[in-house]
Amino acid sequence: MIGRQKLIGIDGLGASGKTELAKKIVAKLDGYIIIHTDDYYKPLDQRTVGLVPEIISPDFDWDRLEQEVFQQKHDRVAIVVGVYALQKRFQKYYDFTIWVDAPREVRIERMIKREGEDVAKEWEEKWLPREERYLKLERPDKTATFVLTSEDQIPRQLLELGR
Repeated sequence: MIGRQKLIGIDGLGASGKTELAKKIVAKLDGYIIIHTDDYYKPLDQRTVGLVPEIISPDFDWDRLEQEVFQQKHDRVAIVVGVYALQKRFQKYYDFTIWVDAPREVRIERMIKREGEDVAKEWEEKWLPREERYLKLERPDKTATFVLTSEDQIPRQLLELGR
């Protein structure tokens, strides 16, 4: 790890608590930054709806994320957070990976609270099936260093990573 940045990947299905867990890590440790995969969405007119042939959503600019995040030096530990963050393409870059798990009904409740009934219903119909297929086919929960819920304690190894 000498001479390169340290990277943590946090993935999980929508509304599983990924961002909340990342915020807890950052609150405990100085010098960590959060990078959201959502910041790499393509423009609306280039996005698709519903299930598509690709396992990994084509609605993100994955090439730009790789160039700007994984192939650039950051002066702090970077936490990459979002659905698809642990896709096989990016596994080689991470020092630690976390899959955040939450039951479907909990995630739907959180989405309703966060975005409202209409957006939650649209998410459940259009995007949740993609996310669930990604989980089933790529199995990021099986390759993650840790599988946690947003309520779990932060693993000691992560607390030591920034030192």
